Amino acid sequence: MQIVLTVYALISFCDVFTTGRPFSPPEFRYYRDYPTSLNERVLQIFVSLQLGLTTAFFWILMLFGLLGFQILDDGTPLSIGIIVGSAVVLCGATLYISLDTAFSITGSFLSARYSNKSIALYTLNLGLPLLSSLIFAGSQIYLVVKILEELKPLSKLFPDRRAD
Repeated sequence: MQIVLTVYALISFCDVFTTGRPFSPPEFRYYRDYPTSLNERVLQIFVSLQLGLTTAFFWILMLFGLLGFQILDDGTPLSIGIIVGSAVVLCGATLYISLDTAFSITGSFLSARYSNKSIALYTLNLGLPLLSSLIFAGSQIYLVVKILEELKPLSKLFPDRRAD
C-alpha cells in the first residue's frame, strides 16, 4: 500500500505544476514549429511525468487486486519486485511516448503532435487505467463473494429498495 500512496503523492506533486497554474490560451500554443518557451517545456515535462505516473498507478492497483488470489505471497521481495519493476517499465514507456510527442525527439510521434491525436497516449492513459480499474473491481468482488463467501460488503453497492 505504501507503493500506491507514494505514486499517488508523486501524481499530486505533478498536479500542482500542471493544473495549479493560471491558464492563458494565448500563452500556450500547441502548434508551433519553433522551440517553446521554458515555462511551456517545463509544463510539458510535468504533464508527461504525470501521464506516466497515472498509468503506473492504475497498473499497480490492478496487480494489488490480483495479488489477493495469493498466486505469490504478498510482501515478498519477488512480488514487490514484479509490481514495482513492471510499473517502472510501463511508466517509462508512457513517459517516453509523451515526451517524444511533446518535443519530437525521434520524430516517431510527429504526426500525433500536429494532428492532436495520439493513439498510443490515449491507450496508455485512458484505456489501460479503465481496464485496470475494471479488473481490480472484478477481482475484489470475486474474492469477497466466492472465496470469502461474504455478501455483506456488497450490500452497500446494492441496497435493498423494498418499502418498509
